[in-house]
Amino acid sequence: MPVLRPVTHLESVSRDYPGVWRQYAELIAQRRQLGDWPSWCYCPMAAAYACVSGGGSNRVGLGESGEIARVAALAAGRPTQGIYRFHPEMLSALRQTELTGDLPASHLHRLPEWCVYIELDMPSLVGHLHGFFAHLEHDANDGRSELRLLLDTDAGLAAIPVHLGGTLEESIAGFFEEANRVRENLLPDVPSSLTSPPPQGEMISFGSQVVQPLIAVLLYLCVGDAETRPTRNRRSVHGHPGIKRDKKGPVQPPGIPEVWETGFRLGAAMVRARDTYAAGETGRTLRPHIRKMHYHNFWIGSGESRRLDLRWMPPIPVNMEMPDSPTILNVDERSRK
Repeated sequence: MPVLRPVTHLESVSRDYPGVWRQYAELIAQRRQLGDWPSWCYCPMAAAYACVSGGGSNRVGLGESGEIARVAALAAGRPTQGIYRFHPEMLSALRQTELTGDLPASHLHRLPEWCVYIELDMPSLVGHLHGFFAHLEHDANDGRSELRLLLDTDAGLAAIPVHLGGTLEESIAGFFEEANRVRENLLPDVPSSLTSPPPQGEMISFGSQVVQPLIAVLLYLCVGDAETRPTRNRRSVHGHPGIKRDKKGPVQPPGIPEVWETGFRLGAAMVRARDTYAAGETGRTLRPHIRKMHYHNFWIGSGESRRLDLRWMPPIPVNMEMPDSPTILNVDERSRK
C-alpha cells in the first residue's frame, strides 16, 4: 500500500524533532496546571513553539515560524490521522460556494477531529495543491480562536492562519495585524522600511482568494449530517480520543490513517441529475440542481425571547433522486503519494 502524503509529513516531523510526541503528552497531562484550553483544541501552539525552539528561554526566529505551524498541525492530526476524500462533483460544488457575512466560528469548532487533512489535487494561486491540514488554535492570552490551515503544495507546506471573528477579509486582516506586532517585538531596532511586508490590502485580497474555497469545503465536515464513510476500518468513528499512556509510552496513533469517503452519495446524485437533464429525460419544469451551501436565518424561542438564529445550511438536492447506497469512486491509490 503506497504511503499517503499526510503520513510522509508526520514521519518527517518525528525525524526532525526526536521526542516531540513525548513532550506533547507531558504538556497535555499538565493542562489544568497550565490554564487548560477548550476541547476543540488539541494543544495550544505554545507547545510547538517549545519543541521548535528547544524550550527554556530560547527564541524562534521569524524564518522558523513555518516550522511551528508544521509541528502544531501534525501533532493535532497524529491521534486520529483522518484523511477526507471528496466525490469530485461534490468537491467542485463546495469550492464554488461563496462565503458571505461573518465566518461561522461556532460551526468550525465542530470539526470531526482535532485536525483533518482534506485531499484536493488541484491548481491554486500558491501552486499545485495536494490538500491541506486544518485545526483550531486557542490563544491563552486573549481567548481568541483561530483556524490554522497548512497547505500541502509542490513547493512544500505553507501556513495560513485565520483569526475567527468577523468576515473572511477581517479574519485575514486580523492575522496580518498580529504578525506585524510580533515582527516589531522581535526586531525593534530594525527600520520598518526593511521589514514591512507588501501592502496589506493586496495581501488580504490574495489570502482571501486562496482561503475561501478551502474553508467552504472544510465547513461541510462541520454540519450535522455530513456524509462520511471510513474505508479502512469499519469501526472508525469521529471524535477526540482520550489522551492516555500505556506500556509503549505516550498516546499511540492509529496503526493506519483512516481515509473517509465524503459526499459520495450526494455527489453521485449530482452527476446522475446532470446527465439526466442533459439527455432531456427529466419531464420536469424545474431543473434538478444543488442549492448551494448558504446561511439561513431561523426564528427560535417565543415571546420576548424570540430571536433570529443564523445557521449554516449544507447543499440541498432539488428534484434529485438519491441512490439507494453510496456510489464509490474507484481511486487508484498508486497515483497518490
